[in-house]
Amino acid sequence: MRTEARWVVLGGLGSIGKRHVANLRTLGIEPLIVDPAGGATVYEPLPSDRVVIASPSRFHEEQLAALGPRVHAILVEKPPALTGAGWREVRDACPRLAVGFNWRFHPIVKMFKGGDFEGVEIISFENARLFPGAAHLTDRAQGGGIVLTSAVHSIDLLCHLMGGPAELEEGQAAENQLFARLRHARGLSSVTMVWDWLGKECRRVIFYSSSSPSGVMAFLGLPCNMYLDMMRAFVEYADTGNPGDLCTAEQAQWVMDIADAF
Repeated sequence: MRTEARWVVLGGLGSIGKRHVANLRTLGIEPLIVDPAGGATVYEPLPSDRVVIASPSRFHEEQLAALGPRVHAILVEKPPALTGAGWREVRDACPRLAVGFNWRFHPIVKMFKGGDFEGVEIISFENARLFPGAAHLTDRAQGGGIVLTSAVHSIDLLCHLMGGPAELEEGQAAENQLFARLRHARGLSSVTMVWDWLGKECRRVIFYSSSSPSGVMAFLGLPCNMYLDMMRAFVEYADTGNPGDLCTAEQAQWVMDIADAF
């Protein structure tokens, strides 16, 4: 069991927090669980603390502002703030700060990252009724809605694969559907999302290149170890300062600025 530093999970008894607690335990770390009700309460930190913020999104900015300057490293769940402006105000609070965009650690994404392609298309059919915490899903003021709950994952993946920052060329969002086309330095990307999908969930990624005009399609299926791999990367980041494939504060700004445009 690791004892060099204290690990803390804020909101550790929520649906996402429980997963983070379990993954830390798998890695040999027994975390302190703080604020199990998921409220905005901030505990008394130690300078060496490694903190995972898994509380409701509406509390993230307050918690980051309070804890960031006083702890060693933070992994905050997405969305890290409710707006791009809000994120800009707190993103430099902690020198080692990462955002929990776990799809970066899907084995298909890791396989294609750095590949020879000029475009990426994500098509995602999701059943919002299966998401935890359904009460806030349509309330953007609480960090819900199709953009902050789901689309930020795909926008982050597009920037992760194609590079950033990116410019939003076209964006349309309704309660249960979204389309976005982004321009990156190396080409175009897009995401099409249907949120209130009643069939089997499906996430497809198509990679386009001059050598394969019709594209190469892959499916982002579950289960896989992307949550555990993300936590493993955060442990290394906290220890060494190397973020690896984690979403950095700067990269999260690219995502939140695009989300603000909807």
